[in-house]
Amino acid sequence: MANICRKCGKYLQDTDTFCDRCGTPVYSEFNPAKKSHAGLIIALVASSVAILTTVILLFVAPGFLVKKKDKKSGGDTGRNSSTEIYSGRTNTENTEVVTYYTTEQSTTVTEQSASTTEQTTTTPNTQSTTATLAYTVTEATSESTTEATTAATTQATTEATTQATTQASTQQATTEATTQAPPVDDSKPDFEKYGIRTDLPLGGNMDIIGRSTDGYEVELRGKVSVDAFTRTGVSEEVMAFGKENNIDFSGYEELRVRYHAFFEDTRLFTIGLTILPCSYDYYNVKLYEDTKVTFTDSYDEQFARFTIKYNGQERYVYRWVTSNWNDYNNEYAVYDCEIIYYVPAGYDGIVYGFRDPSHSENGYIYDNYDSGSYQLFRLK
Repeated sequence: MANICRKCGKYLQDTDTFCDRCGTPVYSEFNPAKKSHAGLIIALVASSVAILTTVILLFVAPGFLVKKKDKKSGGDTGRNSSTEIYSGRTNTENTEVVTYYTTEQSTTVTEQSASTTEQTTTTPNTQSTTATLAYTVTEATSESTTEATTAATTQATTEATTQATTQASTQQATTEATTQAPPVDDSKPDFEKYGIRTDLPLGGNMDIIGRSTDGYEVELRGKVSVDAFTRTGVSEEVMAFGKENNIDFSGYEELRVRYHAFFEDTRLFTIGLTILPCSYDYYNVKLYEDTKVTFTDSYDEQFARFTIKYNGQERYVYRWVTSNWNDYNNEYAVYDCEIIYYVPAGYDGIVYGFRDPSHSENGYIYDNYDSGSYQLFRLK
């Protein structure tokens, strides 16, 4: 279609750019000049950059805006529950520590190992280390014959009589002390020798004493129950595992114990809770405790090795512990634990249990034994 000059009205050809009559520039009615979109493009690019930057800050690098949680107080702790870490650390008291972190205060479980021992399948080996109790008897007896009855009694006679009397009194005191001290029967197992009880029953609940984490000042009582105890042979899978970790399980048995401790004192969620599992040998306390060594196996799990005396020979005992804390809406807490021992077949000297964290043994269990501070279970 032809264009029309807007000034003079002359019809023009489509190819004309100026009117040849009046010289006015020609604009097509159907092909107006194209508008530039450069500003719109720039605005869209800028908006996209801003949105992308916001996404990166919020989702890719959240630590830039929000401080991350402390892993110890809320992070995943692996095979145990989200609030429990089995550290397997050892200290000067030969203990292992399991830590449960509450909202405000940490709860600690310390496991103390114990002593050593032995016994055959039918007859316990009664060899044990020698230990003696110190008995102190002080009996001061003095007698003087210095009283002069006559003027003829001389000073020399008085001194001689006094010396003889003193020697006789000292001899008498020594004889009495020796008579009063009971003899120590080294042929008996240590637990029998020192009257240490192992009466934590299978299944039934018994009291357990826990303490606040800071200084053990507050007593928190709960209940502990041994849920199961089994004695079986060593499986082929465990034998293969032993070869991976340079352990020969030939001629060994597996002892497996499961127990739980229950606490409903809600103060533990603010002041923390410490309980102290402990392990001993019924026959020879000192050898078992002094020879404890901690290793890490091929699954990055810690295990302990102890030495016992069995059938006249020193043998190894191996122990793995798995545990976790569970709290239920801050109303009560339960500590679940499974202990696995590998012992020479027929050995029945392993003792496991708990003691009051505030009770100090001052060396070994028999050095400062108090039956009210222990709940012990013999694996036989």
